[in-house]
Amino acid sequence: MITETVGSSFLAKTNRIDSSYHLSPGVMSAERIETKRRQGFDVRKLSDIAELMAPKRFKRVYAARSEDSLPYLRPYDIFDYLPVPADLLSATRNSNIAELRLNTEMILLTCSGRNLGPAVAVDEHIGQFLLSHDAIRITIEDRILRMYVLAFLNTPTGQELVRRDMSGSVIDHITVADAASLRVPILATDVVSSIADRLSAAVALREEARLELAKLHLEVADALAPISYARPADGWTTNASDLRGRLDAAPFLPKARNAALILKEVGGVQLGDVARLHKPASRYKAYHVSAAYGRPFLAGGQLRQEYVIGPKFMAERVFANPEWYKLHEGETVFAADGRAYEGLGQPVMITPDRHGWLASEHVLRARSNGSVDDGWLYLALANPYVQEQIQVLARGSVVDTLYTSDLESVILPPPTIGNGEAAAAAWAKFATADSLSRDAVDELEGCLHAEF
Repeated sequence: MITETVGSSFLAKTNRIDSSYHLSPGVMSAERIETKRRQGFDVRKLSDIAELMAPKRFKRVYAARSEDSLPYLRPYDIFDYLPVPADLLSATRNSNIAELRLNTEMILLTCSGRNLGPAVAVDEHIGQFLLSHDAIRITIEDRILRMYVLAFLNTPTGQELVRRDMSGSVIDHITVADAASLRVPILATDVVSSIADRLSAAVALREEARLELAKLHLEVADALAPISYARPADGWTTNASDLRGRLDAAPFLPKARNAALILKEVGGVQLGDVARLHKPASRYKAYHVSAAYGRPFLAGGQLRQEYVIGPKFMAERVFANPEWYKLHEGETVFAADGRAYEGLGQPVMITPDRHGWLASEHVLRARSNGSVDDGWLYLALANPYVQEQIQVLARGSVVDTLYTSDLESVILPPPTIGNGEAAAAAWAKFATADSLSRDAVDELEGCLHAEF
C-alpha cells in the first residue's frame, strides 16, 4: 500500500483532501517544475502568457434543412486525422455562436471525460468549425511561444500536471482556473525556438494534408450528379426479386439505391472487383502489455485518431496468426462494428508510421488487387455516395456490423475520377508531422528531466 504524509498547510494551499490528488504523478511533475525554478529558469503561470476561456454549456439548436448552418465538432473529433462535422447548428438560433468559433492562434485543451488532457493546435481546417464547450481555448498570439506551450502541454510532465487537478465524482473534469494555474517553465531561448520550429512545421504539414484531402474529396463529389436527400414520408416499394435475403428497409433506402445507380451510369465499379477485403473472424483473449513488450493495438473507434486516446499494446502471442491482425502501409481501413452513421465504415489510410501495428477483429481492411492504386481506393470509399451504400448494409439487432460479402457489391466511382497519388501523398504527410511533433515533445521532456 502506498502512503504519504501531507502537512495541513499544504492541504490548505491546495484545497484538496482526496488521496488521488496527493498520490498522483502530477505531484512529482510539479516538483520537477519547481526544481527548474530553483535552477533559475523563468516559470510562469499559463494565465500570465495566455488568454484562457471555455464557452458555457448550451442547448444545441440544430439547423433545419433550408436554414443557414455552421459545422460543429465534438471535443474528441479534434483528435482525428481529418475532422468532419458531427452536426450542423443553426447560424441564427444559437445564442453563443461567437464563443464556439475558433481561430489559428488557439490551442485546444480537452477538459472532460476520458479524452481529458491532450492539446491540439487550431489550423485552417479545424478553424472552419464550431467546437463544443468541453474544450478550453488557450490563445497565444506569439507563434513561437504558442508552439512551445503546445509542446509542453503534450509532454508526459505536462499531461500529468493537467490530470493532477481533475475532479468529479462520475466524469473527470478540469476548469479554466485549473488550466490557468499550470506552471510553464520557459527554457533557454535556443531550446524554445528549436522546439517551436519543429512543432510549427508539424502543424503546417498536418494542415496541408487536411486541406488537400478535403479538396480531393470535393473533386470526386463534384464530378458526380446530385441525388435527392429526401426520405419518402409515405415509404416506398421494392420488387420481391430485389430483396436478396434482406427484409429490413435500410438496404433499399432510395437515397442509397440512387447513389449506386448514378455511379453505375458513369462507369462505376464494384468494390469486390478492385479490392481484397479482410476482416479477422477469430476471437482471442486480450493481453495488454507495456509499449516495450507489445505492438500498438487499435480498436475500431481509434482508427481515425491521429492522437490515439487510451493507447493499448498487445502481446503478439495472443494471436494464433498475428499476420491476420497487422496493418500495412497503404491499406484503407474502417470500423466494421459500431453504429451506422456514427463512425462505422468511415475510412482512413494506414500511414507509414503505423505499418505493422495491430488492429482488432472489428476493423475491416481493404487493399487494391492491383487494378487501381491504393490512394484512389481510399478516395472512393470516402465518397458520400459510397458511404451511403455502406451505412445501409449494416446488420445487427444491438451492434451494427458490416460483412465483407455484402460490401463486395458496393458500387464505387469510376477509377478515372480522383487523384489517388495525391491522396496517398497527403496521408504520408501525417506520418511526417507526427514524427516532428514527437521529436519536439521528447526534446522538451528531456530538458525538464535534465540537471543544469
